[in-house]
Parts: sequence; C-alpha cells; structure tokens
Amino acid sequence: MYNDKVGILTFHDVRNYGASLQAYALQKKLQEIFLDVEIINYHNAEIQKRLKLWNFQKTDIKTFLHTVFGAVFYINKKHAFDTFNCAVFRLSPKFSKEDLQRKTTAYNILVTGSDQVWCARLTNHDPSYFLDFAGENQIKIAYAPSFGDDPITDLSLTKYLNQFDLLTVREEIASEALKKNLAKDYTVVCDPTLLLEAEEWDSIASKRFCREPYVFLFMIHESKELIEQAEQFSRKKGLKLISNKSYSFFSHLSPTDFLSWVKYADYVFTDSFHGTVFSLIFERQFACYCFSNTGKKKLRLLRLLDMVKLPQRTIDNPDFKIEEHIPWEEIQAILSEYAEYSWGTVLQWLENNRK
Repeated sequence: MYNDKVGILTFHDVRNYGASLQAYALQKKLQEIFLDVEIINYHNAEIQKRLKLWNFQKTDIKTFLHTVFGAVFYINKKHAFDTFNCAVFRLSPKFSKEDLQRKTTAYNILVTGSDQVWCARLTNHDPSYFLDFAGENQIKIAYAPSFGDDPITDLSLTKYLNQFDLLTVREEIASEALKKNLAKDYTVVCDPTLLLEAEEWDSIASKRFCREPYVFLFMIHESKELIEQAEQFSRKKGLKLISNKSYSFFSHLSPTDFLSWVKYADYVFTDSFHGTVFSLIFERQFACYCFSNTGKKKLRLLRLLDMVKLPQRTIDNPDFKIEEHIPWEEIQAILSEYAEYSWGTVLQWLENNRK
C-alpha cells in the first residue's frame, strides 16, 4: 500500500453506463494500492450543456411532447445515476475549472482516464483532462484515456502528453497517430472495466428483473438495422425483447441495473463498446452493430472483437448467426492476460518510481 493521496479526473457524472462503470473500476483498482483515493468532482461545461433536460427551441406540439416525455425519462435517469454515484464514489468537493489550479495541490498523484476524456469533440478542447493544472511536484498518470474514433489531428497535444510521468492510451488508433510525435514511451492498455473479474461485477449488479427469457437490445444510437435484427430474432425465438428505450428498462436504469440487464439476458444486441465488454464478461451470446449514426465504423468496437477473435459477430456479416458457439474459456484467457498486462504496467511503474 502506498500512502499517496490520489485524485482521478474522469467522466464520472455524465449519465452514461460505460463512463460510470469505468470510473468505478478505476477507482476500485487504485484503492487496492493507495490508501487515499478520490474522484475529482469536476464537470466539463460542454458536456453539462448536452445534459440539459429542456430545449424549447422548437415549439410544435410533437417536439413539445417529445421534450416532456424525454424530461421525465432523464429526471428518472439522473436520480438513478446520482444514487449510484453517492453509493460507490468517493468524491472531492465540486471543483470549477479555476478551482483545479488552486485546490488540487493536496494530491500527490493525479490520474486522468479512461473513457474519451481526450476527445476534443466531446470536451470542446478542455485541457483539464490533460492535467494542465498540475504542479511540478505532482505525479501525472494517464490510464487508458481515449481520443475517441476521430483521427488525431491536433499535434499540439503532444506538449501535454510529454509531461506525463506514466502515459498509457486505450486504443491502437491513438498509438499509431502519436508514434512520430512523442518524446516519451507509452503503452496501450485495456479499459478499466476489463480489470475487474466477473465476480466483482456480480457483487454490485442488481437482482434479475425479468423472470422470462429475454433479448436485451442496448443502443447508443437508434439504428434501424439493429432494431430490425433484434426484433426478428426475438420473434423467431419467442423471446421477450427489452431495449433501453422500453418501459421495462425505464423502470430499472441505474448502472447496477444495466449490469443486471446484460448479465441475465439470453442474447444481447448492441452498438455499444461497453455493452459488448459486459457481454464478454458475463459470457452472453451477443451481436454488434459497428457503425455510428453518421455511418462511420466504430474502430474501438471492431478492435475489441478482433482482440477476442470474434470479428464475425457483427450484424452486417451475412454468414453470422448469434447462436454460434463462443469459446468462452479461450476468450476469458485473452481478457485476463490483457488485464494483467495492463494493470501490471501501472504496478511496475510504481515499483520502479515509488518507494
């Protein structure tokens, strides 16, 4: 155990399942090796703008009703996520952008990551997630931050990256783009959700909600192709279809409920990276849709499938059948080895640099 005080800067409160669960996993792993770990309670202005409940820019009745029903859903969702945050996170006081410079000096170690904290499109180029506020005597660690699927074009970012004491990234796309522009070494590591065993996720997952067998459809963006495939398959198998747009899900929508929906599903259809991650962790039969709402390929999702040797499990593959056998023992060995290597990078750095 190290005595350092550690502050984590991540997307911990954006009402997104992957973001919340990766923050939980990163906090939990750091608490295994440090006595004092907390999440820095900072909220990016651009992301908060997108989380607003109400938007009355249009006044037609259809838009008004959609806004009202959407507001009810998001009020419910906000309450569920706030409850989860209070239960599992150790949070600092709320910090403004100005506070980061003045009120984070007590941390010996600052950690940024994972999630898409380095995606300029999401944060509006907020340098806080590059720990630009850190003092010279504070250790700066980047664990698995992501630039998203967009190409890295702003090479001025390297001035921040070269200042990290330990630099890791989550995806090969970032690694390839930075190879020629960094003056320091870096490592590609796994998302924090893969650092925890299935039993650890079991321990916080909610009880089973649907007693009958069901197909779980989890979408980041509503895709006609994905919806049609899930509906056709559920009808063919005579299974109930539960989507994250349905009333059943609306009634149980906290991050721990999300774990339950995946864990107890007979089949999962998803376009989500973390929907796929937890299908793998809980050993669920699954199918992926690997295109964004703009038609771009979701590279991190495709690379996850490649890593576990399941590139064929996409709904655009005409030969794929969701009931195909999955060699779970082999896949768990791949995931376990990757997690051990990834966290071992952190442990090795600490052993070499912290006494």
